[in-house]
Amino acid sequence: GLIGLGGTAGGAFGSMVVAGLIETLPKAEWLWLCAGVATLIIVLAAMAAKRLPALQDSTDDEPVVDAKPAGNPAMEGARLALQSPYLLSVVAIVGLYEMVSTIMDFQFTSTIVYYLDGDAIGARIAQVFMVTNFVAMGVQLFLTSLVMTRYGVGTALLVLPCAAVLGSAAFMIAPILLFGSALNTCDNGFSYSINQSAKEVLYVPTTRDEKYKAKAFIDMFVQRFAKALAVGLSLIITMVFTGFDSLRWLSLVTVVILFFWIMAVRYVGRKFQDLDTEAAAKLAGQTG
Repeated sequence: GLIGLGGTAGGAFGSMVVAGLIETLPKAEWLWLCAGVATLIIVLAAMAAKRLPALQDSTDDEPVVDAKPAGNPAMEGARLALQSPYLLSVVAIVGLYEMVSTIMDFQFTSTIVYYLDGDAIGARIAQVFMVTNFVAMGVQLFLTSLVMTRYGVGTALLVLPCAAVLGSAAFMIAPILLFGSALNTCDNGFSYSINQSAKEVLYVPTTRDEKYKAKAFIDMFVQRFAKALAVGLSLIITMVFTGFDSLRWLSLVTVVILFFWIMAVRYVGRKFQDLDTEAAAKLAGQTG
């Protein structure tokens, strides 16, 4: 939760700076600013890497029972994910989200370009991202912990798809600038806050190999592959339906994908509760 808050707070601060200075700073100075921040990230990452071995030695008390030589990590992660219905549901959630997010982002940027031109495009995008990041920070501060502790991880994972359904339905009914801009907030405002925190919690009751291998496979291969599918799908539909008015019908595709996403969330939420209860009972038996 705290790490997620750091990310959303950084996004809110950065987008606020961009929205306030986009009309005064030239593009070259923005690039130098990004280079400076990236350099700071590299320094912090190097400092954290130096502390990692000591932290692993002091906190990692789980025994490593599999001493066999390691094979291909990607293939091993895929094997673990395919063998577990629970992890397959996580694969579905991650993959379907990436498809929905890519389609909604395409609709968002196309709407901005259609209604605005010149410097107004950059200013509008900066304003939208500022609103989105402040929504994400507010959700992380006041909603994430409340929903996850009181209503469970399954309910927390439903917030983003429900917001995406509302945003997509509104854009399909009236593809105006306001609703097109709201697509970004419905997606990223909840993705980088409550959805990200709840998604990471799903790996808590899994085994060591599933945490380190299957999760890596899902985060890298599944996400990128789903993005590629969504881009291809968007291109195919826009080739069939020419003109800006056709973009609204992409929301029909989004709603269909969201139906399967919600089904996967409902299953993984119930399964997580079962695994969490089993882990608690096992821990109570060991300490009793």
